[in-house]
Amino acid sequence: EVMLAVAGRIVPAVRAVPGQFVFSGLLVGETASGEVRVYGYRAEPLKLTECRLSDPASSQFFETAIVPLSAEEVAQEPEARNGFSLRVTLKPGLPLGPFRQDIVLGTNLDSAAKLEIPIQGRITSPVSVAGPGWDSRAGLLKFPPVAGKSGAQRNLMLLVRGPHCKTTTFRLVRVVPECLTVELGQTKISPDGESARTPLVIRIPAGSPPGSYLGPPHGEPGQIVIDTNHPQQPQLRLLVSFAVKE
Repeated sequence: EVMLAVAGRIVPAVRAVPGQFVFSGLLVGETASGEVRVYGYRAEPLKLTECRLSDPASSQFFETAIVPLSAEEVAQEPEARNGFSLRVTLKPGLPLGPFRQDIVLGTNLDSAAKLEIPIQGRITSPVSVAGPGWDSRAGLLKFPPVAGKSGAQRNLMLLVRGPHCKTTTFRLVRVVPECLTVELGQTKISPDGESARTPLVIRIPAGSPPGSYLGPPHGEPGQIVIDTNHPQQPQLRLLVSFAVKE
């Protein structure tokens, strides 16, 4: 009886490290860049014959650059024979919210003629709201059922990031319904000077009359409108969902 043991490592013909570009928490108007290294593992040297963006609608906001890796850089990846540095730079102009794009690379290898590398991330507002009961996607503050005799309170925070954090101010301009009371606290700048926080207290006072402001189909929600002097976020509109019971 003869026993043979075989050990090895299976590697692809082409591989991107990491497998995607991720840009999270970018402010409106900010630029950012990231790098992915594309390695070739075959004896035949890898060549990139094409580099394009899959979605032409937003391609003007992405800039790509490809540079061959040095021998020392290639040696950092086990089994790699050669490779390239693919750098992506995001330009200002993408709208608020999540974004997705794909880079399509063409190669000279029949077994891996194309390689797709995703680009994803989110553009955020420089002024945001945080705190218990706050739903940032819906722009809605939710209260549990409120007993009119006891009332309720939510403590939120207005957050400002970026170069205008030290000069941004807030002014309350509208509150609906009248039973809501809103109080803006004193703004505090972070130790690094990169952000600022302003307390926002929203109350349903004790003794408030019964009413439903839960939103359709149970009546219109409450609304709080706050003006700011921030050039990219001149106004905040907060919806408030609550119901006061006897």
